[in-house]
Amino acid sequence: MADDDGEFMLVVGHRGKRTQCIKTGAKSVEALFKQGAERTEAELRAGPLVATKDKLTPHKATETVRQLAKSEDIRRLAAPARAAVSEIPGFSPSGGKFKLRCLGLGSPTNSSTARHQLAFLVAFARLLRKSVEKVELFDPVFTEFDELILRRDFQFEVTHDNLEGKEQVGDRVVYFMPHCCRSLFANLLRTNWSAERLSNVIIIGNDFASFVLNAIGPDMKRSTEAIKRVKPFTRAAPLGQYYPDCGAFSETSVQWFPAEGTQGAATFDSLPPAPIPDHELARRKA
Repeated sequence: MADDDGEFMLVVGHRGKRTQCIKTGAKSVEALFKQGAERTEAELRAGPLVATKDKLTPHKATETVRQLAKSEDIRRLAAPARAAVSEIPGFSPSGGKFKLRCLGLGSPTNSSTARHQLAFLVAFARLLRKSVEKVELFDPVFTEFDELILRRDFQFEVTHDNLEGKEQVGDRVVYFMPHCCRSLFANLLRTNWSAERLSNVIIIGNDFASFVLNAIGPDMKRSTEAIKRVKPFTRAAPLGQYYPDCGAFSETSVQWFPAEGTQGAATFDSLPPAPIPDHELARRKA
């Protein structure tokens, strides 16, 4: 609508949470509507909500993550993770570059836990900067504000294809999967179900031993079968004890699959059953 000066007032709202009135000229209003009324970068920086304990504006979320990434607590976590990865054959500093891929981070603008985990990813990638070719992230819960700070403020890539973990690995990849559901881990393992492919995979995430120990009932045991079969050949370096916020990194380990320990193993003669998605498990329990 136009005000008394003949300029237009563009009203911007976000899911009913907040309304902003922005004074702008008619020409810029027309441009905005031609672009589908996309938010400007200034609006994205402001974010959809006033900051609360868990929900932060994009600008504040970035500041928080950067401060956490420089903290001694995160350094104590990232340093042993870097040391473990660097000693794994094929992932040493002299072994060439590899991809760092994060699945299931959560929303950095809406979750304190996600910000702690993103801070680890930032610090870990920095320590391995000479070895990491690129950093990619995927999570279906990412908002436009999350993608903005991941791309612009941390120079990470965000992908949008939801493969539910069914990602075939060609060259070497380090996966960071903080507290992901067991079906995601199982799908990743099944899709790369050979000694050769798994030797190119490192997983930083929930310790497999915990998944196997806590698999109760036929449905959950089926979803854990791939993890259970590969567990005897898995090497692990626990990390959770290095961080005081146990909720963010509890039972987290660096896990890998040495080629010399898996070649010719009967484990890979047959494919484990497909896992039942966790949302389906929850529905069956309801």
